[in-house]
Amino acid sequence: MDIGMSYFLVEQKSAIIGESADNLLYIGQHDPSMRCRCAALQVCAQLLYGSKGFLHQAEINIKRCPSTFIPFSVSLGHTIVAIYRAFTAMLSTENSLPVLTQALKCLAVLVQATPFQKFDKAFVQNLVKHVKPLIYHRDAAIQVSSLMVLEFLISSTDTCIEIAEALGFPGGTSKRSMTIPPNPLGEEDLDIIDDEEFVESDLSDEEKFKDEIVSIKKKDNVSEHLPMSENSWLIVRLLHNLTYNDNVTVPASIRIESLQVLTAMSSHFAMVKAHLPKISVVLQKSMNDSLPDVRLYAARCIDSCAFQISRQVMESTASSSFQTDIQNFSTFWMNMVPIVMEHIRRDKEEASTVRTVLCDALSNIGVVMFENCSQSMQLALLSFLSGVSSDCSDEPIVRATAVRALAVYVLYPSLRGDLVFVENTADLILRLVENSNLLVRVKSFWALGNISDALIAKFVEAKENPERISDDLLYRMIKASTTACGDNDKVRCNAVRTLGNLLRLLTEEHLKMENVQRDWRDLFEKSICKLTDCIRSSSNAKVKWNTCYAIGNIMHNHIIFGNEATTDLSSWQQTLYTALCHVIVNHSNFKVRTNATAALVNISERSHFGSYFEKFWSCILEAIEQSHHLENFHEYNHRDNLQEQLCLALAHFILISYNEDWPMLKRQLSTNIDVVRSTWKRVILRMIPEKAAPLLSCPVILAERSKQSQNISMEQKFAGDFICNALTIE
Repeated sequence: MDIGMSYFLVEQKSAIIGESADNLLYIGQHDPSMRCRCAALQVCAQLLYGSKGFLHQAEINIKRCPSTFIPFSVSLGHTIVAIYRAFTAMLSTENSLPVLTQALKCLAVLVQATPFQKFDKAFVQNLVKHVKPLIYHRDAAIQVSSLMVLEFLISSTDTCIEIAEALGFPGGTSKRSMTIPPNPLGEEDLDIIDDEEFVESDLSDEEKFKDEIVSIKKKDNVSEHLPMSENSWLIVRLLHNLTYNDNVTVPASIRIESLQVLTAMSSHFAMVKAHLPKISVVLQKSMNDSLPDVRLYAARCIDSCAFQISRQVMESTASSSFQTDIQNFSTFWMNMVPIVMEHIRRDKEEASTVRTVLCDALSNIGVVMFENCSQSMQLALLSFLSGVSSDCSDEPIVRATAVRALAVYVLYPSLRGDLVFVENTADLILRLVENSNLLVRVKSFWALGNISDALIAKFVEAKENPERISDDLLYRMIKASTTACGDNDKVRCNAVRTLGNLLRLLTEEHLKMENVQRDWRDLFEKSICKLTDCIRSSSNAKVKWNTCYAIGNIMHNHIIFGNEATTDLSSWQQTLYTALCHVIVNHSNFKVRTNATAALVNISERSHFGSYFEKFWSCILEAIEQSHHLENFHEYNHRDNLQEQLCLALAHFILISYNEDWPMLKRQLSTNIDVVRSTWKRVILRMIPEKAAPLLSCPVILAERSKQSQNISMEQKFAGDFICNALTIE
């Protein structure tokens, strides 16, 4: 299909969407039958939902629009604006509550499909101006639907400053002062608020909430960042909906949607950062709600806030407000941890979904906040999660989530060196790895992968005579991971990662022939066979990617290549090396090829390649040529990384080669000299000098070796000079 025909079809689709939406909206606005109008809006919502990917191409930018013609993206943008205009007109004039509710739901779908960053600044403000009064509507369904529109607006991937300002965050959540007008909706909406369909101003509720916050702050010695007058009108309304008052009963659906909006706002942390003390209060109250659904969404909001706090701390370590932020975040956690523990502990009364989400929230505390906690708080967290993980009477999914939180803590500097804690956590994980629930096994092997990462980090840091875990535990972990390599792909992704780390920890004592207590050699060979199967047979690119990474990790361990004490250990190389060669040249995923190539660089000695040295050299040269042939355009973004890794492998092979290998290297290279030389030059010019050093120094080192070698034949010298000239960049 040529470009002209493709453009014609796209234009036709745009016209169909625009015409269909216009017809449906006309029916929704003018048909006397309420059911028919609701049905028309439902069809319109389905039409817009199915066109989300298509509508994301829209834009309206006068500066970029040529005067000679109207681009398709701009034409599509005008179609979207026309649909918005029809919806906003309906919001202002519609009297039927079911139709208005359906119109808001349809608008929520359209919001998800709209690239607001490509539209005029006033566009978002006009949309919010029409939706804003409806969050004060007396009908609960209208309030929920209007809050849903704002939730999807906030959840936009590229939330722009205009959205923040439209929601009442001045200057895109900057700290310049903003005074809330006497009416929380603004003067332009006073005529609407006087309508009997809408509730009265909530300033009295806001003042009550302010007094409650102040009393809590005095009790907890917490200072507010911003005065109450600087609250966003949306924050004010959400806090009102979530404030439990004897005189006001807010429907559960409104409370749930308010929590969802808060969760969406937390992903743009600048929106909620200054309001964490107030949000903390309503979350604590929501966790004590009698309805499980409210508690679930409150738990999810706590989890989201926890994750964003952790990320914010890591990103702002150098900022001037870092210490103040740490203090306020610590206060948030001091308020939250007791109630989180209380609800996790309710094994009979609380739903397992709520408890797993709260365990996830504890795992998201972050290294900085954990280290900032008092020692008693740290011990309380560790003891509590260990107790939940070891309770065999508890639900496996809750235990797996709790042990996953412990596995996150394992990587913290203060706990990574505590071998007793690491071993205890590993033992708790091994109790769950054979559970029949897939999600439990996924979480368990993810946690076991973290344990292996911690062990490798400790091994690398110690360098000489590192403290090791018990042989029994190491054997059980390797055996469980080997078995899991035949499990579901989601389990295998973490099982191979774990296996790569653990096999790197094997010592000469483990692999000696006379070791009869445990058959380490047989276990090692089975593990390598499983990893090879994952490379060959798995259809999941992530499994293969992780497997190649794991093999690269194993290659750091020189013991596996055999020595006098561990003879006959090279039988595994035939199957594994053959599989790696095939992946490097033929796999469709460039990230898999990159990791497979990186695994070769970790083999530090020429003797470890044995008779496969020539085969790998040939594969690398062929892979460089194949990297220029793109069968899938999606791999274009990964081609540079692949070529960079292939050139690094090329340099590595040259540097570890023997003089006797040079004629073979020259013979293979001469058949691909042009493409290799051009790729080599392109990679060096693109890389930063520090990363390009191995490539730049490779021909220099080779030339120096050629000069200093005493027992070198003319053929070898000629081959060395040829390689140097081919890879020297002038």
